[in-house]
Amino acid sequence: AGHYAEAEKAAQALVTSLTQTLGAEDRETLRARILLAEIFRKLARDAEAETLLQKLLPVVTKVFGAEDRETLRCQSDLSMTLKDQGKLAEAAEQFRRLIPIATRVLGAADSETLQERKRLAGVLYRQNKPAEAEQEYRALLAIQQRTLGAEARETLRTRMNLANVSYKQRRLAEAEAQLRGLMPV
Repeated sequence: AGHYAEAEKAAQALVTSLTQTLGAEDRETLRARILLAEIFRKLARDAEAETLLQKLLPVVTKVFGAEDRETLRCQSDLSMTLKDQGKLAEAAEQFRRLIPIATRVLGAADSETLQERKRLAGVLYRQNKPAEAEQEYRALLAIQQRTLGAEARETLRTRMNLANVSYKQRRLAEAEAQLRGLMPV
């Protein structure tokens, strides 16, 4: 936490300097403010990160555009911050807004897009919505198997998550078969 505390001071100074020099809505100022929110997250100051990101997202969207990587980064950070605070319904809503844009901009098989889908599925699972989580995990698995391969670490993790979803829905034989499929022969 020591290095992040130092980083926070540096980021705060940078934001102040850039705001005075370039203006509050300058691209570099906005990037520095996103960085500051990310540092808040690393310091487990999620409420501060959320407040900053909620204020930033509309401005970042206006300045960079809805389909820019910086906007996606800001929206992803907000989604994860909400998730980390247990605000699962809000997090799911944010992920559902983010994923179609990430798919369009980065591609369905892009690692960031896949990561956001995995996070949404996890949030749905934590919300006790196993059928929705299963649907998201199955869609994710199809892409991973096609692009990463059946034996890739992330593909295997998704298969394990699907087994957990089956177990949670009391489909024990299916969960067992899925787990057996993960074991080496």
